[in-house]
Amino acid sequence: MFYAKVRSILPIIAILAGLSLLFMIIGSCSSGNEIPPEVSNYSTDWPTANRDYSNTRATNNSPINANNVNTLDVAWTFNIPGVAEFGAAPTNPLILGDTVYLQDMKSNVFAINLKTGNLNWKKEYNMDAFGPEGPAVGWGKIFVLKGHYEIAALDISDGKELWATRISDKDTVGVDIQLTTYGDLVYASTVPGSSSADFYSGGGVGTIYALDQKTGKVQWSWKTVDSEDIWGNPDINSGGGAWYPPAIDTSTGTMYWGIANPAPWPGTKEFPNGSSRPGPNLYTNSMVALDAKTGELLWYKQVLPHDIFDLDFQSSPILTSATIEGIKKDVVIGSGKLGKVYVFDRNTGEIYWQTPVGQHQNDDLKELPPGTTRVLPGVLGGVETPMALAGGILYVPIVNMFGDFQPTGFVADTFDIGAGTGELTAIDVNTGNTLWNAKLGSMNVGGATVVNDVVFTSTLDGKIYAFNSKTGEKLWTYQAAGGINGWPAATGDFILFPVGMGPKPQLVAFQLNKATPPPVTSTTPATTVTPPTTTSPTGTTAPVEPTTTTSTPSTTPPPTTTPATVSITSDGIISDGEYAHKQTFDNGNMEIQWTNDGTNIYIAMKAKATGFVSIGIQPGVTMLNADMIFGFVKDGQVQIFDLFSTGSFGPHPQDTELGGTNDILAFGGKEASGFTIVEFARALKTGDTKDNELLKGNNQIIWAYGSTDSLDIQHSSRGYGQITID
Repeated sequence: MFYAKVRSILPIIAILAGLSLLFMIIGSCSSGNEIPPEVSNYSTDWPTANRDYSNTRATNNSPINANNVNTLDVAWTFNIPGVAEFGAAPTNPLILGDTVYLQDMKSNVFAINLKTGNLNWKKEYNMDAFGPEGPAVGWGKIFVLKGHYEIAALDISDGKELWATRISDKDTVGVDIQLTTYGDLVYASTVPGSSSADFYSGGGVGTIYALDQKTGKVQWSWKTVDSEDIWGNPDINSGGGAWYPPAIDTSTGTMYWGIANPAPWPGTKEFPNGSSRPGPNLYTNSMVALDAKTGELLWYKQVLPHDIFDLDFQSSPILTSATIEGIKKDVVIGSGKLGKVYVFDRNTGEIYWQTPVGQHQNDDLKELPPGTTRVLPGVLGGVETPMALAGGILYVPIVNMFGDFQPTGFVADTFDIGAGTGELTAIDVNTGNTLWNAKLGSMNVGGATVVNDVVFTSTLDGKIYAFNSKTGEKLWTYQAAGGINGWPAATGDFILFPVGMGPKPQLVAFQLNKATPPPVTSTTPATTVTPPTTTSPTGTTAPVEPTTTTSTPSTTPPPTTTPATVSITSDGIISDGEYAHKQTFDNGNMEIQWTNDGTNIYIAMKAKATGFVSIGIQPGVTMLNADMIFGFVKDGQVQIFDLFSTGSFGPHPQDTELGGTNDILAFGGKEASGFTIVEFARALKTGDTKDNELLKGNNQIIWAYGSTDSLDIQHSSRGYGQITID
């Protein structure tokens, strides 16, 4: 309309106006200025979480192929220090030229030389994260998560912080997503929960945010719940948010998000079967299309109304074209923990086809009967991690893991990640038909990644697989030193896998025809331990069977230096200088101090609580295989237990119940002024199969405290950390 009004103005002005309009039209149809220069300049590398804005996770900028993939070997490794509940690296590294960018689960950021694995720079926050998380790049900056609640911009050249913005509106709502950059904006989302302790607690609403890349100021936000009172019960209900990056159609400026589940699931004692949140609970378990500039909702399609099993539709959407009944269509593909793949019309949301993947059992129930019902997929099942697309074939990583439910809640006692298995399935994007399927022995949480005619995936037990992308033939495998729940990046003759679970998290770089470095030999000295009965210095005897144990002698030669003499009294009093190391957690509410003499370790646990304190050594996934020491002070007497966790969330029986031994050498404790202190000693290497050895260097731990004096653990808080053995 404006230009219609300038007809009477001088011709030169009209010409200029016409040129201006033309440039505006050209600009509106062009995506070149919207894409950050780092992403466009390094588009043949791995500059975004899923390599490109279509989220294909596929590259042909590599000589790696089906004929030579079996020559991949380790070129270098980079130790990842920051560990959280789900390991150190449920993330995707970025590659821009000769630099790799990685963020760990303590929010620390690293710039690493691709060729050598040497560190260029690092930014240490050491702030707990929940994950997944990861960086995005653009405009001379790298954008990262800073703890549970903030987004930060760093100078890409040296890691210096330029700005930080808190986007969470409450402490029980956190940011758990790898970031996205486009159109001078940084995109993120919150989810209800900043840890498993407040996961989807009442009142939490996930919100998508767009921040100005220059200042960090929020430009727009869009709540993923359509009800201001959260479907009628804001103190109980929560839901929505996004866990994985969106796809962006750069030709239209439309972005596509997969939205997470509602809660509580299945329900509570007062409101069983989700009755606290009647109705479909929009926009949970939906594909939504938003205007990338304004956040305006363009369309949505809900695939699972009123979800009662935590079956998110959370996977990163994928953009492609498909031939539907002989007509080529622009489509967007979505999936998630519900274990189904959907293809939608990109402009309208119409569903063209849907295909179930993995195992299904009782997941179609709208209401649970009394008692316990086993459901597949469970809360950690279905399509957990990113899919990939190449040559009209969709590659889907699948987890087969059950969950047991009652109408009033999830049954944690039977939950065992070790029982989960995986699959990788190839699907024809035009029809939804399965082309091939590979069965895997462990949970497939390593996503799918395509390099030429090879598709890679990995599993929670640390095995990396390479398959022929057309036939499904297994071409190559590699057993990593820890579990994998992150996703690789590839460029040139390199492919990088984050191996984030287990005692030594690492980024592992594989290269074609690269010799594998020799294994590192442990220098831990042999130990022979004869523990006394587990009686505290004050005469309190713990309620466990005292056992004298002699560990199997090691063939490792003794150390060449005499270990330092340590004088520790396990009396429940932490004296100044008594311990060599100290770590605090949970805003200072939990404290662990320790020292060692080369044979034994001495640990003090202190928590702001009048119940138990505990530490778990070298856990696997969550609590799985953790060697746990658990203690409390009851009626003035210290009770301490040597436990072993047989499941991801327990149970954790005493070692003696599992054929092991009690290996606590000495202990003591005290409860006063609202704090509980428990001190103990044990050997670094006990020889007991239910104890995990503490090795020289960093060792992963879990910690927890609670308000009860009972082995029936109901923790007030828990988390992850490290202790260092000198």
